[in-house]
Amino acid sequence: MKLKEIAIVKTGLILSRKMSANYEKSCKYHQLTLKAVDNSGLIDINNLNCYYAREELSSNYITQKDDVIMKLVEPYTAFCIQEKNAGLVIPSHFVIIRIDKNKAIPEYIAWYLNRENIKKYFRMSCAGTLMQIKPTIVANADIKLPDIKKQMEVVRICKSSEKELMLYEKLINEKKAYYTMMLNKINEMR
Repeated sequence: MKLKEIAIVKTGLILSRKMSANYEKSCKYHQLTLKAVDNSGLIDINNLNCYYAREELSSNYITQKDDVIMKLVEPYTAFCIQEKNAGLVIPSHFVIIRIDKNKAIPEYIAWYLNRENIKKYFRMSCAGTLMQIKPTIVANADIKLPDIKKQMEVVRICKSSEKELMLYEKLINEKKAYYTMMLNKINEMR
């Protein structure tokens, strides 16, 4: 089945069309940026931009809980919006995927779009030196959709895996700091 059969897929806002030159008479938003999203789909709020619109923006261009957002440039990272990241302006270098939750779980779709075989399809379909894909390519991506119970199991395993990997990363960083401290202490004893 095609992604467009279970979701509304569209591009983000072309920022220049709604940008305000007068900050005092504008609506202020935080804007999602390519730099703000790492390869695992985590959003670093310190890398969001301020965006001033000349009018209130349509909710079509604002992140909502359970939206799946995907970068249109490599590495084509797809990620699911959590409640804490709702309300961000989505610019045109992202595609917005709003899932019919009766048919699919948003986290499952994000996981599926991050699989290597789908990314290979995107790379083969891209245009230009920026390796950018069009939203229609995303909309026409073939999705193998198991029943909701299996989707939930995949999401559960993914969350567990992410949590475990974050703990390992934290442990590695703590060990590095410990060994650096020990080496510095030994070096000072001379």
